[in-house]
Amino acid sequence: MRLLRILITILVFTVVPKSLSQAPASENHNEQLSTITLFYKTMTKNEAASVSDFFRLFGRGNEAELELILRQQFAYLNWKRNWFDDEKALKHVNKVYNDPENHQSRFLQCIKSTEPMLSPGKVNPQIEFPPHVTKDFRKFTVIWHGKKVIFEFSQDEPYIENIYLPDGKSIYTLIEKCVGK
Repeated sequence: MRLLRILITILVFTVVPKSLSQAPASENHNEQLSTITLFYKTMTKNEAASVSDFFRLFGRGNEAELELILRQQFAYLNWKRNWFDDEKALKHVNKVYNDPENHQSRFLQCIKSTEPMLSPGKVNPQIEFPPHVTKDFRKFTVIWHGKKVIFEFSQDEPYIENIYLPDGKSIYTLIEKCVGK
């Protein structure tokens, strides 16, 4: 009987799941799937997403939020260079990063406003398994409304490294559309 249970358990975790609610056996898969699920929940919630939400999805080291803060509020600075020498910019960035729960995420708002298809609404996204695994990355294909979006993760990280839109472009290309907003 115990052997039968073990075999059933193995079969359950090797069958290709069809929705985000079904997860593979790997702990890394589970964390990454949770992040994908959290992304959709964040994109569909009514209130504005916070910088804290951004950190939970993309990690604190991701510079997309920083880039939008600096390019929208401090356009006179070269955000890639010595922006931290500008006292006003440094003070503002520190204020946002030290209290992320109380500041709206510019990057997540950018995604919502420029790519409304990433807010799935009442349609449950489906994820294809197994994910495509390379030496450095794990890529999950998510399908909804008949379109494919690729979520890319570094192998052992729970944070989104990149999202590739149905046209194959990186989510970070949306920053240019949002700089003037």
